[in-house]
Amino acid sequence: VSTQSTWGDVGVATMKKGERAILRCSSDFGYGDRGSPPKIPGGASLDFDVELFSWEDGSWEDHYQKDLKGIKKKWVTEPDEDSRYDKANFGAKIEFSYRGCATGEFKETFVAKEGVASVVGDDDTVDEIVLKLASYTPAGAKAIYKIPAEYAFGCEGVPEGFTELYYEIETKEAEKTDGVADLDNAAKITRCGALKKTGNERYKQNKLTTAIAYYKEANDCVHDYNIESLDTDEQKAEAKALKASNYNNIAMCYLKLKEYDQVIEFGDKCLGLKEDNAKAHFRVGQAYYQKKDYSKALESFESSLKYQEDNKTASAYVKRIKAILLREEKKQEAVYKRAFKRMKLDNDKQAAAEAKRKAAEAAAKAAVAPAEAEDDAPKDKAEAFAKAAAKMQGNAEGNGEEKTEEVAAEQPAEQTQPAAI
Repeated sequence: VSTQSTWGDVGVATMKKGERAILRCSSDFGYGDRGSPPKIPGGASLDFDVELFSWEDGSWEDHYQKDLKGIKKKWVTEPDEDSRYDKANFGAKIEFSYRGCATGEFKETFVAKEGVASVVGDDDTVDEIVLKLASYTPAGAKAIYKIPAEYAFGCEGVPEGFTELYYEIETKEAEKTDGVADLDNAAKITRCGALKKTGNERYKQNKLTTAIAYYKEANDCVHDYNIESLDTDEQKAEAKALKASNYNNIAMCYLKLKEYDQVIEFGDKCLGLKEDNAKAHFRVGQAYYQKKDYSKALESFESSLKYQEDNKTASAYVKRIKAILLREEKKQEAVYKRAFKRMKLDNDKQAAAEAKRKAAEAAAKAAVAPAEAEDDAPKDKAEAFAKAAAKMQGNAEGNGEEKTEEVAAEQPAEQTQPAAI
């Protein structure tokens, strides 16, 4: 037993949900005289800061079931040891009671039903998750299942805002039927055919999800390893043909449910076993067409016509898709032309701007060259003109002074005297 679990068992067991506490432990409940060098010396007392968020009692156990994960189970009434792992197989009759709760305490339930009589895998009046859990609850036993809320999406009465939900299920009676492992090779093929036939009936009743369940259960009888273990080549060929047909029927159901990815998945599985199945090619083509993947749709429809030349609907799809692809090609060409035209205009503008810039640089260089060649000359005509004008003005001013003196001497004397007052 680890030392950590010892102080945890003693200290944490005294705490309440949501409580935070300091647990002080003597060395006897810690690391003893040896310590945990270099951080914890020998004989040291330790303080642990602990916050308790939640706990789960040890009576919960993992629940294992096909296609279901993350489920816990707790027995309320345990089954006999011999029947602990019994389950009601697909198609078996079962009677049970159940109730659902959001918290696991079952003080308030969102659904509660007594004496439900059903058939495993073939009852659309009972929520699928409930019927699956009931099929794994042995007759005479009662169990509480804690499940991820997503498994109960859309189920009766389920509240919103919870990540986990609880169902309590008590099975009264469960029909015991042979599982696939209990059947001999001939019986496996016979059962596969019978389940397929029931699936076809449910399809005609428009119970598509139930029909899918029957087809899938039928193929469980003819897994690849079951086919390889069959006695004769005739049995192997019959088993492969049944398996391919069931895959094709599943694709057909999903097509009606508009789950196109599933159509493609199961259609391709069918074609993996029987490449010349014209119906499978056709249904895969319809799925791609609905997904607007026209190239793959065209390929599938043309493959369908390869094996069924008189399929007028497939021919119509081919004609329609080719017209769509031609329109898309023309649209794409127009888009490219517009893009190239814009690119050319942009390039022309850039080239014109560059040419203009270079012309401006050349003109500037040409204007500077003459001035650099004449060292003693005036820098420009304006400067030369200004000097000439100044010289001429100086000459004019000298002639004016001499004339003024001559005129003043010739004036009468009385005109030069001040006027009397």
